[in-house]
Amino acid sequence: MLEQISHIAHQHPEYAMAIAFAFAFIESLPFVGSFFPGMLTMPPIGWLMAKGIIPGTESFILIIIAAMLGDWVGFYLGYYCRHIAHQKAADYHKSHWLEAGEVFVQRYGAMSIIVGRFFGPFRSSIPLFAGIFNMRFTVFTMAAIPSVILWALVHLAPGMFVAWFNFDILAYGHFAMQYLLVMAIMAMSLTIIFSAKLQRWHPVDACLSYISQRLQLPQSTRGTLLKLMLVSINLILLASAILHGSFDFINQSIYALVSSQHHLLIQLSLIHNAFCYIPFILLLTVAMALLLINQNQHRAAMHLCLSVSLAFVLCFALKYTIHYPRPSLVANFLGNQSLPSGHTCLTTAFVLSCFALPEHCKRMRLQLGIPFIVLTMATRVLIGAHWFSDVFMGWLLGYMAYLLTQLFINHYRLCCNPTQWLSNMMYS
Repeated sequence: MLEQISHIAHQHPEYAMAIAFAFAFIESLPFVGSFFPGMLTMPPIGWLMAKGIIPGTESFILIIIAAMLGDWVGFYLGYYCRHIAHQKAADYHKSHWLEAGEVFVQRYGAMSIIVGRFFGPFRSSIPLFAGIFNMRFTVFTMAAIPSVILWALVHLAPGMFVAWFNFDILAYGHFAMQYLLVMAIMAMSLTIIFSAKLQRWHPVDACLSYISQRLQLPQSTRGTLLKLMLVSINLILLASAILHGSFDFINQSIYALVSSQHHLLIQLSLIHNAFCYIPFILLLTVAMALLLINQNQHRAAMHLCLSVSLAFVLCFALKYTIHYPRPSLVANFLGNQSLPSGHTCLTTAFVLSCFALPEHCKRMRLQLGIPFIVLTMATRVLIGAHWFSDVFMGWLLGYMAYLLTQLFINHYRLCCNPTQWLSNMMYS
C-alpha cells in the first residue's frame, strides 16, 4: 500500500500537495473538521515530505496557509452569524454549548486559540466561538499563526519519524495490531467489571431500555443485558487474538513463570482442582438443585441447572471443534482440547448461579464465590493443565452462560414451578 502511494506521489507530487492542502483546510473548518482528525490524515503527508517524495518546505507552507484559511472561515462565519447562533442555541435549548465556549475563550483569551486546537471537542470550533464572541481579528490572527504552526509540526512529526528511522510499518504492523488487540481485551474486561458505572451513562441506559423493550424483557434486566453484550464482544476479541497468536507471548511467559513453582504449591493446587473436577461439579449441581426444589426455590434450581448445562455444552462444543494444544507438560496424557478451560467455565457458571438468589447472597458471592473462581483459574494454569488464554475464555463462557440463563428465565417468567414454566413458553 505504501509502495503504491509512494509511486503515485513520485509521478504526481502536485496531487499529494493538493491533498495535504485539502486535509489541512478541512480539518480547520468548524464542525466538519471534527470528522477529519489531523493525527490520522497528516502523518502520511509527513512521511512523504521526509522521504523527499514531495517538496518539504513548499508543502509545509501550503499546509499552514490552508489551516489559516480554515480558521479565518470559521472566525468570519461566527462573526457574521453571531446573532443567529445565539437565537438558534436558545431555540434548541443548546445555550450551554455557547456558554461553555464563551467561558473557555474568556478564560484563556488569545491562548484559547492555541490551546483549543489540541483540545478534543473544541478543536475545530474555537475560531467559530472567537468570531461569535467578537474577538478582535488581529488578536485572533496573531494567536492562530503559532497555533497552526505548532499543530502542523505535531501532526506531521509521526510520519517524519517513521521515515527518518526507517521504521518498517509492514514488518511491525502485525505486532502493533496484536498489542492493540490484547489491550482492547483487557480494557473490555475492566468494562465488564465496572459495567454498573457504564450503565449510569444516559445514552447507554436509553439504548438498553429500548433493547429490553424490543425483547420484551423487564427493565430490571438492563444491567444483565449490558454485561452480556460486553462479554460477547470480549469473547469475539479474545477468539480473534488467540487465532492470530496475540496471546502466545503472554501464555509462554506465564507458563515459564509457574512451571518453576514449589512442589507444595503444586500439591495445594491439585487439591483445589479436585473440588472443581467437572463430574463433581455436575453431581453437585444436581444435588444443589434438588435441595433448592425441596425448599420451594424452583427459580433458583432452574437457574442453576440451565446455567451449568449451557456452560457445559458451550465449553465442550468448542473444545472438540478447535482442538487447541495444551502445554507440552500435560499434552501427552490430557490431549489437545485445551481451549477453553472446562473447570473454569463450569465453576464460574455454578458459583454465580448459586449466589444469584436470594438477595442476601450477593455479599457472600463477593467474599467467597469470586475468589474461588479466581483461584480455580490460577490453579489450572499453575499445574500446567491450561494456558492463561484458556482459563480466560473459560471464565467468559461461564459468565455468558450465567447471563443468558438469567435473561431466559426473566423472558419466560420462570418463577413458580415447571408446569407454569412450560405454559409460559407455549403461550409467549
